[in-house]
Amino acid sequence: MSLFISIVFFIFYVILYVITRTYSGKLNICLRIGFLLSLTFLFLITVNFFYLHWYILHIFLSTVFVISNILLFVGFSKQYREFNEEIKRERFSKIELKDVTKFYSTISEERDIKSFFKTLTLESMKLIRRARKATVVFKKENNALGFCFAYGYNMGELGKLELSKKEFILSSRVKVVHSIAKMDKELLDSKVYEVLEKNGILSVRSTLIIPIIVDGESYANLNLDILDEEDFDKRDKEIGQLISTMASSIISTRIHARSVSNDLAFSREYVENADEGMIMRRLSGEIVFVNDNTLRILSAKREDLLNKNINDVITPFIKRINDEVFFGIDKVSDKQIFEWRKGNNHKKYISVVHWTARLGNTFYVFYILTDLTKMFRLKWLFHMFSEAERVFSEEKNLAAISNEFLNIFMKYLASDGGGFYIYDNSQLKLISSIGCEALPSRISISKDGKDIFSRTIRFKRATYMDKASIKVDEQYLQGRRGSIVCLPLVKGNSIEGILVLFYNDIVSSEDLDTMESLAKEISYRFGILAANLRLKDTYEELVEDVKDASRIFKILIPEIAPRMGWFRVNSRFFPFDIPQGDYHKVFAIDEENLGIVMIDSGGEGVKGAVIAIFIDKWIESNLVDNISIFYEPLKFIEEINASIERELSNNVSKKLKICFALLKTSEFNLTVAAKGENWEYVTITNDKVTLVPLKSKVLHRSRINSKEVFLFHTDGISEHSEINNLIDLASSIESESLFSGITTVAEDQILKRLKDDLTLVFIDQTPPYEMRWEDKVLYANIFDNRLYIVSNFARNFLDEIKRKQPSLSMSKHYPVMIEMITNAIEHGNLRLNIQKGSREYAELYTKRLNDPRYSQRQVQVRAELEKNSVIYTIRDEGEGFNWHDFVTRVPTPEELWGIQGRG
Repeated sequence: MSLFISIVFFIFYVILYVITRTYSGKLNICLRIGFLLSLTFLFLITVNFFYLHWYILHIFLSTVFVISNILLFVGFSKQYREFNEEIKRERFSKIELKDVTKFYSTISEERDIKSFFKTLTLESMKLIRRARKATVVFKKENNALGFCFAYGYNMGELGKLELSKKEFILSSRVKVVHSIAKMDKELLDSKVYEVLEKNGILSVRSTLIIPIIVDGESYANLNLDILDEEDFDKRDKEIGQLISTMASSIISTRIHARSVSNDLAFSREYVENADEGMIMRRLSGEIVFVNDNTLRILSAKREDLLNKNINDVITPFIKRINDEVFFGIDKVSDKQIFEWRKGNNHKKYISVVHWTARLGNTFYVFYILTDLTKMFRLKWLFHMFSEAERVFSEEKNLAAISNEFLNIFMKYLASDGGGFYIYDNSQLKLISSIGCEALPSRISISKDGKDIFSRTIRFKRATYMDKASIKVDEQYLQGRRGSIVCLPLVKGNSIEGILVLFYNDIVSSEDLDTMESLAKEISYRFGILAANLRLKDTYEELVEDVKDASRIFKILIPEIAPRMGWFRVNSRFFPFDIPQGDYHKVFAIDEENLGIVMIDSGGEGVKGAVIAIFIDKWIESNLVDNISIFYEPLKFIEEINASIERELSNNVSKKLKICFALLKTSEFNLTVAAKGENWEYVTITNDKVTLVPLKSKVLHRSRINSKEVFLFHTDGISEHSEINNLIDLASSIESESLFSGITTVAEDQILKRLKDDLTLVFIDQTPPYEMRWEDKVLYANIFDNRLYIVSNFARNFLDEIKRKQPSLSMSKHYPVMIEMITNAIEHGNLRLNIQKGSREYAELYTKRLNDPRYSQRQVQVRAELEKNSVIYTIRDEGEGFNWHDFVTRVPTPEELWGIQGRG
């Protein structure tokens, strides 16, 4: 029996050893000892059984064998259990790495912030199994901290708490905090302490803090708690870091996407209802958005533009207008106006404004398109009618009048030549011609003739042919490679004559329609009063066109006036149904002087718009070529009045009312001159209102004191009592500023009875920068990009630091601060990459200060106080440059001796 048991144990150990031979450690050693022990006892029992036959030895060996195997089995079982635990831990590590993808996809599915944090907490506790409870603390919109989710705690009570920065600081790194109960009770609000203690948060032994980072700052903390003696290990912190990275990535993307979505939703609602066209493209050129008006302006389909490169579908069909258009009235080359022409029968004039902006992490280029074709045609009508009046008023023969009309048509319709025929007894008789000497003097018209003249007479409408379509009429082109237009002059039901125009190019259908309309205009006047009759017959159409012109006119009125130094200028234009000729412009003359122009032209609709365009262009031109007149208000008024009289008419000049104010910001002085009657301005100081009348062509000087407001206006506020009532009403309503209140009251009260435009310009003092402390960090925003304010700002900024920390010596900081801020303005915000001190630099500097794309940029300055030092951070809003290559390369000898670029 003993021999049989020994053999069984031997076989058992052999099998077990073969199965577990790859195992290492104590478990493998136990198996080897069991195998050798069973082999030894089997040998002894076999020898005794067959040879010695000692009964007592047999019993002893069997007893020892059984006891040793029992002890060995107990040891083996213990080692096997430990081995199993090790296997489980290894398997858990493998599952943890394998489940990262599942963890990420699970938390990514949540769209709501609270649902996201709930799922994040529960999934994190599956990965870090030591955690028994958890909370999520996040930053609210008011910058206070609060609990967003709690597991194992009463969220109903915790959710009502608001934690200040004194009570709780969001961690920006993964860390383990021990013994929360040691928190100083005095730092916590009594109510907060009571709720935390009641929920057992102060009894937590260890907390693993996992931060969620957004834009470099801690947005929330996931806190995993352990209540017993166990503690988080290094592996848990590594998992926590992984959770932090993934959660931060998801929540950052979610927040940015929500911001972009809100911006795009607002922008889409605005641009879809706008009168202008809008195109949005990527930097690569791919068009990603067009609104309905763009399709109308370009006569295109959405699928023709979307997802196409702008250089393929738009750029080839536009050309810049570089010459003076409309003969001294409007030099549009600086207005970015283009001619859009696609195919032979589509031509329009379009104003294009573009800028680059970032939505989320992507940059886009935006284009605003304004269809100016109607305005151009209105201008043609305006000038042609004016010149037609002059022609008809002169006592000349028919040939002279015809020749004058030919000149007018060729001038405004860009014709290369033409002729004027009168029609009588089926005959066309040439009265005058320009550039077409070979035109036949007489042309016989047949009833069924197919030539261009016969068809014009028969159908009584404009007829057009180009080289490709002309067969029987080729002789009339005289070898030209262009086209011919015949315009009938119809009076009632009879043909008075034909106007023939030749072009070297193809004529668009839009231009042909315009020509036919203009021919109809002078058809009546050709009998003496055609223009007036045409205006009466087409009154409703012209009113609509005038309204279109009025909308374009409003574009000239500035929406944002520039601020300069310690002065802020706000303006508001209230148009009548059809603008009555009010126009104003606020502009920088140089770094320290601001110009304010207010005009009442006495014209309405198209006439007022044309005068405003002329004045706007005149100011822009003289800022470059004749800037000295802006420093003498009386001379400015004389010059602009003379230009209007010379370029437009004496009648326009007589009706013109103009006010010009020169604001010297460094001297706090205001110099005003006016032309015309009823000009005045209002000063407001400590609720005291003073009306200052302006005499025509007399200089008025005033000093703008602190907390004093100057209000300039055109029509509508003419009595002192009315102004007092206006100020009182404005002060009584809830508004962010006096100007906002005044404009609200003016819109509600004055415009109801006023049948004229109203313009308000508001000047007051306000620092060009602001500063604020947050703990030991001083923040400042500089709103003005004029260099002369830098010195004052640097002095006040450093004085503020000195008051906070008197032990610091600031004397060496001052020149460095000035240099850094100057660089931020010059090379960052204003992008002045021209040699300083040159004329080109000065011109570009002034131009950028008048361009809202550059002048509205700000400089942010941050000073972080440490024990014996200050860390400054200065940021501008420019495009930036590759500074790394610049500072690492070796400078050339010329650069070493230059006045810039040496650091």
